[in-house]
Amino acid sequence: MSSPFQQQPKDKLMDIRIDEEIFSPRRMVVVSPERNGHKVLYTAVLDLSQIEVRINYHYTDYIGQPDSVLHDVLFNGGDMHTITAANAFHYDEYQKDPKGSLELVEKHERNAAKSLNFAMQYGGGKGAIAGHPVLGKLSEDVQNKLLKAFNETRAGTKAYQNWAIASMQTQTVETSQGTLNYVENMYGRRYYDTPQ
Repeated sequence: MSSPFQQQPKDKLMDIRIDEEIFSPRRMVVVSPERNGHKVLYTAVLDLSQIEVRINYHYTDYIGQPDSVLHDVLFNGGDMHTITAANAFHYDEYQKDPKGSLELVEKHERNAAKSLNFAMQYGGGKGAIAGHPVLGKLSEDVQNKLLKAFNETRAGTKAYQNWAIASMQTQTVETSQGTLNYVENMYGRRYYDTPQ
């Protein structure tokens, strides 16, 4: 084994609420029986592709409003950026035939939708879009079409964002810094709204 591999943590990751192991780094290496007098090591491969999409989908599912576009991406190989672009730039065709309209999307349209999807997924709004290096160069009409398309096609994500904002506004805790609002994720971890 190489030296960097030996630096892997030995401790298990635990869900302390239910005292259950989530992952043990040491168990990702499996030693097989000897082959030709040598032990063979196998390592597990972690698939982190589209990790943001996976996490976002699980959060929308957590509040009971799973995002259908993210579901399609994860389980059917769809493309959320093309779907958003089709709804924004080819609205009439998208309303008639959502799957067929995906073929009409051009590369620059998908790129604009991709920028918008990630900006919105990370809490950006109309003001953030105006200052965005790609989206800020688009006309206000195109920006509005993209925002409308995001809100229509990614209703589950929008519902989760609204849930998080409402939770943040209603949950408070007293600290040495004063009263702080917070939101809790599905594992009970709190995220605080720090004073400006």
